[in-house]
Amino acid sequence: MKGISRFLALLLALLLALPATASEKVTVMLDWFPNMDHLPLFVARDGGHFAEVGLDVEILAPSDTATALKLALAGKVDLAVTYESQALLAASEGHRPAVTSTLIDSPLNVVLFLKGKGIERPEDLAGRTVGYTEPDFERLLKAALADRGVDDVETVHVHFSIVPSLITGKADAVIGAYRNYEVTTLEREGYEGAFFTLEELGFPPFSELVIVASPKWVQSGPDRVSRFNAALEKAVAAIDADSQGALDLFFKALPEADRDFEEAVFARTVAFFPRRQHLDEARWQAFADHLHDKGVLARSVDVADLLVQP
Repeated sequence: MKGISRFLALLLALLLALPATASEKVTVMLDWFPNMDHLPLFVARDGGHFAEVGLDVEILAPSDTATALKLALAGKVDLAVTYESQALLAASEGHRPAVTSTLIDSPLNVVLFLKGKGIERPEDLAGRTVGYTEPDFERLLKAALADRGVDDVETVHVHFSIVPSLITGKADAVIGAYRNYEVTTLEREGYEGAFFTLEELGFPPFSELVIVASPKWVQSGPDRVSRFNAALEKAVAAIDADSQGALDLFFKALPEADRDFEEAVFARTVAFFPRRQHLDEARWQAFADHLHDKGVLARSVDVADLLVQP
């Protein structure tokens, strides 16, 4: 009997000496270079919230904005940060991105212009030149203005040269600018920006940045999405409770970032982090229907097939 007790004690000691079960590796590819829009991911990783739920998350930067979604769909990365509109566009083209999470839950995209140029309401864009960063934005803007009786807007593709286009007068306004980054950049250049939100132009509410995976990845570990989202919620709560601590984690991970600039951007971004991870099917469907009605989506999309509801 004593021999059995000694054996059990030895076995218990050996088990306690073994390393803890390894965390599950998860790769997340960003939509673009790391920036303040991604703060919850960095806080969840470096603040230990992913580790608490057994996830070892690696954050990757893509070579261009189209890379992340394609790699996630192909199973080359586990998760990808992308735009709600791009997820819907992929679905309309016959793909099936599995939408797992939200990173920025309202549009940052605005129609940006300089104050003092005589633009006070969307109708004041009549007869002016409006730049766009993506062709779909041009189509949506023209449709929105046409609904207001404005059909004489000239458009020009400014690519991502948003601020220079406004400063030089190449464009009177630009759609595709972000209310956090471009407005802050204008201030740094000594200009005061103003903007129309897309909601003011008649767009339904939508999320600027979402996180997607392949259906195969979601199905291979059904509880991973719930754990990942729980960590994101904790990260946003940590940001609210200690913004300076959260920013310190961000700048420790990205020491090359311009701290003064990014902190100014943070002040314009923090309100848009979702406090709760919930994919609103009705809201998603309304935006999908809007994009289809305006000709952005070649065919209608049933969002119930896309949204992962743990």
